[in-house]
Amino acid sequence: MAKKSISKVANKRELFWWLPEVMPLLVILAVALSATYFVVQYHGSMSFDFSQKAAGRTIVDVIQLENKYAGGFKAVVNAYLESIDVRDSGFIVKTEQLKKRLLALVVPAKYRDQHLAVVLTLDKMETDSQQGDWQAVAAEMEKIKQNCQSF
Repeated sequence: MAKKSISKVANKRELFWWLPEVMPLLVILAVALSATYFVVQYHGSMSFDFSQKAAGRTIVDVIQLENKYAGGFKAVVNAYLESIDVRDSGFIVKTEQLKKRLLALVVPAKYRDQHLAVVLTLDKMETDSQQGDWQAVAAEMEKIKQNCQSF
């Protein structure tokens, strides 16, 4: 019985003599198929459109985003500035609500620094109002008005 099993192993070795020679090709084929699957899965197709039309769409989208942001920013901040009274008991709550609304906006790269400055100014206004420093709060409100006018 032992002879039979040894001869089966010998036959298998003879049957797959070519496998070590072909193994590098199989590995390369598997890597190529995996890369193709990845590209198709995450990019939708193997064709990439680098035409001027595609670039034009991107530029229009950025301009539209900037216009939408500037309009939204002005509307939100102006509504806040018109409705706020510094010595009002709801001042801090309204300021927090404004910060949340501003942070919910999609900010284009062009306006990120200005947007951050306004949010940080609102945070400083909250701190100063809690400490009763109304002159600092008024100065910070002026900064916000100036930022809003620059849009």
